Amino acid sequence: GTLAAVRGEYAAAEELLNQALQIHRARNDLGGKADVIGNLGAVALMRGDPDAAEPLMLESVAIGRQLGWTASIVTDLIN
Repeated sequence: GTLAAVRGEYAAAEELLNQALQIHRARNDLGGKADVIGNLGAVALMRGDPDAAEPLMLESVAIGRQLGWTASIVTDLIN
């Protein structure tokens, strides 16, 4: 998904990342969810939509806090 976003293929990137998110949700994998949600926020930023990115980044931060992921939280807050 991230590679598609770098190529400017934002719809494809979001589709792939949402597929990954569904897998992590089905497995109740909080770490995976945090990673994918943060990446969805990054894709929204890349396509120039900070309003869509902000809630995704904040959701990723909230999950990161639950997991004690300091580095992930810092990255999302920087973005």
